[in-house]
Amino acid sequence: MKYTITSRDKEAMVDFDSLKEGEVFSFFDPESVQRGNHSIFMKIKNGSNNIVNLDDGRVFNFADKKRITISDPDEQRGNLVYKLNAKINIIV
Repeated sequence: MKYTITSRDKEAMVDFDSLKEGEVFSFFDPESVQRGNHSIFMKIKNGSNNIVNLDDGRVFNFADKKRITISDPDEQRGNLVYKLNAKINIIV
C-alpha cells in the first residue's frame, strides 16, 4: 500500500482503544515517521490481530507489537499512540 501522511500534529496522542477501525497511527511522532524511520499502522477488526502494518500488510496484536516496538518500563506511555491523518492508495 502507498500512503501519504497529511497530518504532522505532534500533540495528537490518543489512547489506542479510542481509535476507530480504519484510523491510522504510529508508535512514534509524525516527523520521525515522515523521515521513513518507523512504520505506520491501521486499526482493524481481525480476531486477536487488531492492527495492520501499512508498509507490508502484516497483521499483529496491538499489545504484542507495542511490547516489541517501544520500551515503556515505567508504563507512563501506556496505550498512547500518535493518531495520523493519511491518504491511502490501496491497489487490490
